[in-house]
Amino acid sequence: MLYMNLAAVAAHAKLKGEGFRQKDVRFLLELFSNWIHHPLRRAVLPPLHNTQIQRYLEDLLQTGRARRLARKNVPLYRLTRTGVLELLEAIRGEATSCPPEAFAFIAYFMRSYRELVLGSIDELGASAAHAYKTELEAMLDSKSLIKARKKTVDDEITYWRLRIEETDKA
Repeated sequence: MLYMNLAAVAAHAKLKGEGFRQKDVRFLLELFSNWIHHPLRRAVLPPLHNTQIQRYLEDLLQTGRARRLARKNVPLYRLTRTGVLELLEAIRGEATSCPPEAFAFIAYFMRSYRELVLGSIDELGASAAHAYKTELEAMLDSKSLIKARKKTVDDEITYWRLRIEETDKA
């Protein structure tokens, strides 16, 4: 789900809210998978079928995190303001406990896509855009994300040191 969320936010931001297609999400999923693929281990993402991506997009629609735009033959999707924030919140939530390669990618994503995501809010009114932009900036802050992950790692190190000391005493 992490990479699906990343791909949806990236597709939305890349197309500046004009609408993205299912194949845009698929392309970004494959691109992200190639970026984080480790040659000596298994693939990071299992192969995804178009049906799985379509179900994900339908879930975004049903939960109000996306809207379908009117087009002739090809359905286009646009994330709602709430949808962008919720997906970024979910991504940040997973960042504290995901594998190191996924965390590194999330931090890279936050830095690389920050301006694109912030640029996708231009269509809003000035007062709504300012509050929304402030929330987005906090969600896309890679420095605070890295700081939180470092605290998690430090806590784990402390835990294991205490366990080792207990074992030595026993």
